Amino acid sequence: MKINLRVIDNMTPDLRWRMQLLQNKRPLLGRIGEEAAGAIRDHYKALPARSDGIPSGNFWQREGSDKIGVPEIGQESVTVRVSSVPMAHKYKGGRVEAKFKKALCFPIFDNLTSTIHLIMVKAVTHKPDPRARMEESEMSQRLLVVIRDYFDRLFKRGK
Repeated sequence: MKINLRVIDNMTPDLRWRMQLLQNKRPLLGRIGEEAAGAIRDHYKALPARSDGIPSGNFWQREGSDKIGVPEIGQESVTVRVSSVPMAHKYKGGRVEAKFKKALCFPIFDNLTSTIHLIMVKAVTHKPDPRARMEESEMSQRLLVVIRDYFDRLFKRGK
């Protein structure tokens, strides 16, 4: 799964002007990518384990925060990659079919009898899981702090 970050779209006029003054945007984009990867990692680490009585497999940690790669920095963009097919499925949703056996098996916990029942189906379609996506406003706030800090340091040094 690949997450592309566009920074210039929501910038204030002051930051947009400062961004245009930069001849080499890569150092700033590197900081933005590191902060974005950290924000996504923090988001996945903060998600709770299963609440349906089935032991947690630490999905969000194992397939989310542990699979975030080093940001790929281009001339004008940053790409943060989560290298996980299961996480991409959580992010986008989709159909899962039994491939190696005749059916998929899902455990259902019965609170009344404290037992686990197994349900078997040939295929299931999942909707995107809203927990897989970080709130855009939260990401924007974190990145804006990094951008402002970068420019404050840069312009103070230049004086």
